[in-house]
Amino acid sequence: MKTQKHKKWLLISLVSLFVIFCTSFLLAFVLYLRYPQQVFSFSSYTESPALIQEQEYSLEGITGLDIENTMADLSIEAYEGEKLHILYEAMHGSTLNANPQSGILYVKAIHASRPLIGGLSPSYTPKLRIRIPHSRKDLVLSVQNDVGNFSLYSEAKSLNIQNNVGDLELFSSLEELHLQSDVGNVDIEGSLRSYSHISANVGDVEFRASVSQNSIHEISADVGDVQIYLPEDADVSLFAKSDFGSLVSDFAVNADSPEENTARKEDGNSERIYVNVRTDLGTIHIQKR
Repeated sequence: MKTQKHKKWLLISLVSLFVIFCTSFLLAFVLYLRYPQQVFSFSSYTESPALIQEQEYSLEGITGLDIENTMADLSIEAYEGEKLHILYEAMHGSTLNANPQSGILYVKAIHASRPLIGGLSPSYTPKLRIRIPHSRKDLVLSVQNDVGNFSLYSEAKSLNIQNNVGDLELFSSLEELHLQSDVGNVDIEGSLRSYSHISANVGDVEFRASVSQNSIHEISADVGDVQIYLPEDADVSLFAKSDFGSLVSDFAVNADSPEENTARKEDGNSERIYVNVRTDLGTIHIQKR
């Protein structure tokens, strides 16, 4: 019996190392394709930000924001003003552009070419800060975040974010959330009223958001732990599975597949919360709060 257990954990360890190796190789390859000169440059840059851009835009007629950030810590916040306010701190040669088109304001913050390995001073972090009027809770947000942490402190109709490298923090009220992260931890609070799809390739996911009845939430991590907090008295229809890792849940796992859960929601029990959780390599912990 002990021999079988040892073989099982040896297999899990070998699979874990293989997955980590493949993920690291893929990340390095992606970075090379995006920034070939930067990845293999080891020059020393220690200067402070040489470029500070500050702009304001009217949101009249604007229904959504489409944001592209190549390398900066990006924060989106609510404030008491009447216009969209953007503050961009970056190296000289970086560019900030915002153009409205068909009701969407497209914001592009392109950081100047700098080495990613050994190239930036530890004291220097490019920053992109976007402030949205409190009154504009109806905006549809779309974000492409290449390198840098992301935080959201503003209510919106929905958020669709693709994150390459960086941690994500959401403290927001959203109707819908679509989140895909390659590398980075994900921390979600606030409230989610209808639907969320959260997928992390490498990184832990912590889900503390308040959820509405008759909402469905799909949470997965390839390599990483998933921690979920749900209301103590919630009626939960739950599917949860970890291929290589432990599963601990205060709620009964009462669905055999994500498809079964989706079908249950379509049948119309409007008082339930529908949750699908899966990890390839990592633990799942679902707690009552």
